[in-house]
Amino acid sequence: MNIWTEDYDNTAAFVELRRALAPLGFFDTTWRNDACPSLSWHPDGENCDDLDSGIRVWIDYYNPELREVCADITDDIWIDFGGFGTPFKSWSDLRDIVAHCKQAIEIAQMD
Repeated sequence: MNIWTEDYDNTAAFVELRRALAPLGFFDTTWRNDACPSLSWHPDGENCDDLDSGIRVWIDYYNPELREVCADITDDIWIDFGGFGTPFKSWSDLRDIVAHCKQAIEIAQMD
């Protein structure tokens, strides 16, 4: 993981999700100027040019006061499905995240 900020307080959740989603083909797409770390899946794999057209899991700060995202996100983990399922949703349960990501990948692979 590219640790881009010293005050990030959710490393354990990021590591756990990275471990759980790696077998599905997710990879670390954290970048220095992002609001929080992320993991992504794309039909073209890590060599894709457009991460916005894939699935991106954002692991935000655990402390809501440190988050930079919109106010309607209540959980510390939110997902942009890029057209492969629910457009945008937040979760805090690891099993639900993995299940929804699997379902979204199945939808993407049908296209």
